[in-house]
Amino acid sequence: MPNRASSWNLALSLVGYALFMTLLLVAVGSGVGTVELTVWLGILVVGILLIFRRYPNARAGMQHPSGS
Repeated sequence: MPNRASSWNLALSLVGYALFMTLLLVAVGSGVGTVELTVWLGILVVGILLIFRRYPNARAGMQHPSGS
């Protein structure tokens, strides 16, 4: 993916992940309790952190391409 390090891609990844997690929560339905919401929130935070962690790595890779 040539534009993996762009700010636009970061924003699009975050919006897509947020939509996916929201749809997942809606699919589970009204039977969600405190424990389930806590687990869902933990997964949400970890996913967002992973997306943000990938961004600087992609930016560094664009400055020093490996040639592969």
